Parts: sequence; C-alpha cells; structure tokens
Amino acid sequence: MGSSNSTSRSGEKAFKWRIDGFSSLINLGNEWTNSSSFDAKGLKWYIRVNPMDTKSGDTKRHVSLKLELVRSSVQPNIVIEAVFKLLIYDQLRRKHVENIVTDHFHATSTASGSLFMIPLDTLKESSAGFLINDSCIFGAEVVKVRKVRQDTVSETLFVQKSKNASDVFSWEIEKFTELQKPYSTSKVFAAGGYNWYLKLHPEGDEATNYLSLYATLDKSSTLSPDSGVLVKLSLCIKDQNNDNHKRHTAQIQFTAKCTSWGWGRFISLEDFNDPFNGFLLKNKCTIEASFTVIGLSNRK
Repeated sequence: MGSSNSTSRSGEKAFKWRIDGFSSLINLGNEWTNSSSFDAKGLKWYIRVNPMDTKSGDTKRHVSLKLELVRSSVQPNIVIEAVFKLLIYDQLRRKHVENIVTDHFHATSTASGSLFMIPLDTLKESSAGFLINDSCIFGAEVVKVRKVRQDTVSETLFVQKSKNASDVFSWEIEKFTELQKPYSTSKVFAAGGYNWYLKLHPEGDEATNYLSLYATLDKSSTLSPDSGVLVKLSLCIKDQNNDNHKRHTAQIQFTAKCTSWGWGRFISLEDFNDPFNGFLLKNKCTIEASFTVIGLSNRK
C-alpha cells in the first residue's frame, strides 16, 4: 500500500491524495489514516480517511473522509472559519464527487465535525470509477478562510480536599392545598456557608401534571460575577408511610447568573397525591434539602 499527493493546476488549488493498495487499508479495519500535510490559504491541513467507518442506524460499512487542521498552524485564541470541499475522484470519467462544508477550527478542535461518507460497496463498484486497480484518489480544496480572534475566559475549580458534612433543611408544609400559586417559597436557611430557600410549584412550571421543586441561592449570599460554588444538591419529598422517598440529586455550580437549580418534573401529581405513596397525608408533606459544598471556582 502506498500513497502520493499532488495539486491540480486549474482553478482553486486542490490537494490530491492517491492511495495505492486500498484493499490493504480496508484490511486494517475501522481505523483512520492521515495524508501528509499541505498548504492552503496560509494554513497547514491534512486529509483523514477511514475505509471501514460506521454510520448511526446503518449496519453498512462506509468510507469516511474529513479535513483536519495542523494544530501548530493556528494560535490558541484564533478561530478559523473555513469553507472547503472534500473530493473523491472518478478515474474513469476524469470527474469527481464532492461535499462542500462550512466548519470552524481552533487549537483545541482541529478536526472537521462534518464527514464525507459513501458506502464502501459503492466505492468498490467498478462502474463508479472510484477504485481502479486497487487505487483511490481523494482530495480537499480549501475555498475560503476567515480568522476570528476569540476572547477566552478561563475558569479554575478548587475542589476541597476534606470531605464536608452535608447541611440538611426540612420544610414541613401543613396545608398543602392552600399554598400560594403559582409557587410558594420556604423560609431562608443557611447551608454550606450560604443562604438558600426552596421554591415549590404545586401545579408545575413545565407541565401542569407535575410538581416542580427548586433550590435558590438567596440574594443575601451574593456571588461576584467571577466566582461560583459547586454544590452537591439533593432534594427529597418524604414518604410518611415508609422510606420510599422521592429524591433527585445533582452536582451544580451556582454563580451570579445561575442562582437556582432543580427539577421541573420532580414528581407527577398523580404519584404525589396518591395516599398509598405517603407523600401527601392529611394535607401535609415534608420536603428535605441537602447541601454539600464540593469546591469553589473563579474566572479570569
């Protein structure tokens, strides 16, 4: 198996990549193979091909082609907006099939997210002209490039080394059916060094057949625009009959722009109102919130 590279001499410069012994590449399986790099629009690129790729929902093998930017040719704070063509050449008719793509590249994402895929069986058809004497020719043509400077924001999360204890707050509701609509709030309470309150939508805020429940950072615990607190949050509606409580847990970073978190579909009203489940008995229910501070973050 060998490969050769050339550049067309008419119109926009297209990079051609000939692979001889293509069947040997197929025998390597579902693997990507790179061309050598080529220059286009002041940047360095290369083609990648996978002759045994798979496609979601399709059991057939496909030949996939994509373009990748050489990482060293782009600065960390620059985004490359590129219009390019991926080509497969018909060697019988001296033509090609192409896929025109617009994509973005930067130092941390140098590969095109778009693939040019054709079924392997189609490529092998003798009448198609793509595979002649076990040789294929692929290509790429970079049509247009625009460089955009990107202002980056970096964030550092400081995870606490010692395991903090969880602070638990219980909200006992005596007359559930008399709660204020569309939502009611608990009293403000302290947990993890911050002040919070719970917000309950008895008839849901996303769907009317669900109860919604959120934890919100009180405005008395303001966070600067550049800081955040990572919290393991657990909200629970207690089962007053047994211990089959309804609980949701997540690790959430609260910031000045994200002061509230919870679940719009915490529990269906059908399950909540069923006395057998024990969530609402004699018009009473108990909501429990657990907070564990995992770490702090800052941006610059």
